[in-house]
Amino acid sequence: MERKSTKIVVFGILFALFVFSSANAEASPKKKLDGFWGIPWNVSAKEAAKLMEKKNATLLPFQNDENSLKYSGTFGGKEAEITLSFIEDKFCIGTVKYPKAEEDFVSTYQATKSNLIKKYGSVDKESKISAALDDINSYGHNITSVLLGVMLTEGTLYANWIFDDKNFICLSAEPSYAIKVTYSNKKLLDEKSAKEEQEILEDF
Repeated sequence: MERKSTKIVVFGILFALFVFSSANAEASPKKKLDGFWGIPWNVSAKEAAKLMEKKNATLLPFQNDENSLKYSGTFGGKEAEITLSFIEDKFCIGTVKYPKAEEDFVSTYQATKSNLIKKYGSVDKESKISAALDDINSYGHNITSVLLGVMLTEGTLYANWIFDDKNFICLSAEPSYAIKVTYSNKKLLDEKSAKEEQEILEDF
């Protein structure tokens, strides 16, 4: 009888824990990426341009077309080139590019990565080189431009944040020492890829 009552108590505790964890899971909000810099996905170029008027950014003349708007401005406290990209007049990608800055390349990359982690949480996917920078810096070693050039030649430097709605942020670096942060709407990009594939298949 005592063994039976013990089983009932244990079952009751397990059931309570299950209900509690399920309630917490349902209550916790899904992590979503709704847009870039206060600009929601899917808005038109005209609407996006109006929202950008409130930002510390200047539209670059003669560098825009029906698929993109390019600006110069300040993002994250540093001078940057900011590009809004559109698919069929729907905002789908926001790109921040910190131009060539060889002298403070590593510190800029690391500071940008740190800020993204503070806002969006831990990195979901990262290249070995990106992770290695953390280890090198933790030992207080400096990375020379020559060594960094070799690293960028040998592999890609990137870190990705992937959200529950499948949208994503990619921090990356180029051999020219430019650093980019790209905010993307996966659904719109997938729709574009599917449409382009269908157009190719129609030729066959």
